[in-house]
Amino acid sequence: MITVSDMNTTTARVMVPGLASLVLLTLVQNLEAAASIKEREGRQQDRIAEGIASGELTPAEAARLEAREAELRKQIAADRAANGGKLTAAQRKAIEKELDEISRKIARNKHDGQRTKAEPKSQVGRREQRQQQRIAEGVQSGELTPAEAARLEARAAELRRQIAEDRGANGGRLTAEQRAQINTELDQISRRIRAQKHDAQATPQKK
Repeated sequence: MITVSDMNTTTARVMVPGLASLVLLTLVQNLEAAASIKEREGRQQDRIAEGIASGELTPAEAARLEAREAELRKQIAADRAANGGKLTAAQRKAIEKELDEISRKIARNKHDGQRTKAEPKSQVGRREQRQQQRIAEGVQSGELTPAEAARLEARAAELRRQIAEDRGANGGRLTAEQRAQINTELDQISRRIRAQKHDAQATPQKK
């Protein structure tokens, strides 16, 4: 004869493995979702680095893209901190939407016709190009975080605007004084790139 106690014991034995499976499934789904977001961020950083290196992304465009990436990372960190290290379904959906928008923006910026010169002829232009290559390498390797890259590119963009203004005021040329000032600023940017590539901040490597 089967008693109520026997039925309760049987039910418990069935429910415990079932509950454990559900918990495990939830954990796996959370890990997969986290990996998916991390991988998408990594791929977008690669695309930005490629655009910087090829000249398809100007410093101003790269600065805006990286600033947006940095802001998203801050939001992800805040969301995780508020939920015990996890993301809710609603938060994940919002993050994926923002990643989609950034992805489209990268594509538009890389194909909008704005680009840096492939083979600059001036000494200043060649130095700018080398610095862009160093920034691209830092973004690609993760040595430069999006926030660091955004600040560096914003500074490079501002210098580029100043150079254009100086040339425009002098028939397309730079005076000796202007060239000296520009090289001083390039020296400072160069030191900043080096310092930020070798500080403790880094983007986690893609798996």
